[in-house]
Amino acid sequence: MNIKQSNNILPNLHPIAREEHGENYWFNGCAGYLMECLGEKDFDYWFFAGLTGDNFTQIYSKDYFRGNSALDYLISEKNKHEIVELIFSNCGYASTFVPLKQILSNREMYVQMVMSYIDKGVPVILNDYGKNPHGRFSWGVLVGYADFGKTLLYTGADASEPDSISLEDLLPKNYAEEDEYCHGWVFVGEKLEEKELAKIYRNRILSLPDLFAIENEKFVLGANAFRTWADKIDSGFFEQVQAVNFDNWALHTVYVCCLATNSGGCKGFLEQALELNPDMDFIGEIIDIYTETGQYWNNDYGTDLEAIGGGFNITLEALQNKENRPKIVSKLHDFAICMDEVVSLINKFKTANQRRNYDI
Repeated sequence: MNIKQSNNILPNLHPIAREEHGENYWFNGCAGYLMECLGEKDFDYWFFAGLTGDNFTQIYSKDYFRGNSALDYLISEKNKHEIVELIFSNCGYASTFVPLKQILSNREMYVQMVMSYIDKGVPVILNDYGKNPHGRFSWGVLVGYADFGKTLLYTGADASEPDSISLEDLLPKNYAEEDEYCHGWVFVGEKLEEKELAKIYRNRILSLPDLFAIENEKFVLGANAFRTWADKIDSGFFEQVQAVNFDNWALHTVYVCCLATNSGGCKGFLEQALELNPDMDFIGEIIDIYTETGQYWNNDYGTDLEAIGGGFNITLEALQNKENRPKIVSKLHDFAICMDEVVSLINKFKTANQRRNYDI
């Protein structure tokens, strides 16, 4: 007779993302931790931050706050959760993103699945906390359970100890999603195939122009994210914003955090891509370009974004000031030019490679 455990917790708990080290995109920390539990050595935070494109891609929302990263933006649209499954497929793993609505329709079954995964030593990724008494948000991992699943344990970001949450708080029976964002749980299953690491890196770099080109009526990525951001400031939009309604993170600083994170955060992925694919020698130039964006952010002889009052130190007054804001707008256009150069280098290599293959 099988006797179920009343409680269990994963043994290797630690912070999944360390913001002091530039690990600012929480999904990548969750994915890296999960792969660590599966014994994978090559798939850590920095690998996933590159694979998702988060560490390369500027974001800008045209309507409301959509998250902190490119992945957050991509799954902020209805029924786009297959993007998460594709990330793990690129690593050779089967996975299933179960939408919150589906989980709520059969709470007991999915809680049993979580318990089964934890008993096997594998966490479950989530990005919705119901009526969480701890005020958590964004991505996290379910790492344990108590009282036969009536209480679940999870950790997120830089938390060193897991929080507990009752099933009734996590999955309230009358709970309903408020927007089209893809909320749910991610179950990563068996490894289906051994993917060639060099090819994973190569495909990510060569597909960046496609990611940077994404734009719709809701949001924009890449070079045009900088231009749209600049246009919003230049249009005088902030002259109509009252101080009491100025959410500096949602309206400005989240985009600064993105450009600052990416200016140095993508270097390791690029270096590894070049080491595994030495024919992609243009990557050295891309590293230099992102280094330049870091200078534009915080080290450009008094003309950088922070020095002119458009960085993490932003104020509503700076965005309203007709003499100061053109400086911010101009600097954002400099960032856009850098992203155009990245795309140009990649496309030039792809074109030359296609010709070479054709000649052969």
